Amino acid sequence: MIGSAYFVGYSVSCLIIPRIADIYGRRLPYIVSSFIQFLVYFGIFFSRDSLMTIALILIFGFCGAGRSGIGYLYLLEMMPADWKTMVGTLTHSVNSCTFIVSAIYFWYVSKDWRWLILYALVANGITVIAVCFVPESPIYSYAAKDFDKARESLNKIGRFNGCKEEITDKFDVEPAHIQ
Repeated sequence: MIGSAYFVGYSVSCLIIPRIADIYGRRLPYIVSSFIQFLVYFGIFFSRDSLMTIALILIFGFCGAGRSGIGYLYLLEMMPADWKTMVGTLTHSVNSCTFIVSAIYFWYVSKDWRWLILYALVANGITVIAVCFVPESPIYSYAAKDFDKARESLNKIGRFNGCKEEITDKFDVEPAHIQ
C-alpha cells in the first residue's frame, strides 16, 4: 500500500499541478511542492505508524508532479538553448542512478532506510532554501506576456552570471536566443 499511495498521489497531482504552473508560473508550484515534501520527509523519518506513513507517502506523491515535473521544466527554462539537452540528460541519468544506489545501499551497506531519508531531507531542505533566490522563468513570463517580469528575471540571472549590462529595452517580440 505504501508504494501504491505514492502513485495515487502523483496521478492525482498530474491532473492539477501542471495547470497551476501554467497559470501562476513555475516557481510557486515548485517551491510549495518542495517545501511540503520537505515536511513529509521529516514526518516519514519519525513515523512509526503504518497508516500515518501511507498518508504521508500519499501527500509526498501528490507533491511529486510539482517537484519533479514542474521542477524539471523550470530548470530547463532557465538553461541556454544549447545546454538543455545535456542538462536534461544529466538530470534523468542522476535520477535513474538513485534506484541503483538505493539497491546497492540496501544490499551491501545497511537495511536502515532512515539514512536515505535523512539524506533526502537535507538535500530537499537545501533545495527549498536555494530556490527562494531563483527568479521566475523568463520564458514563462515572456509567454504569459509579462515582459517586465521577464526582463527582471533575465537581469537577475545576468547579475548572478557576472554580466554588468542590464536589459532596459522594452521588448514585445521574441528575441532570437529565447526558444
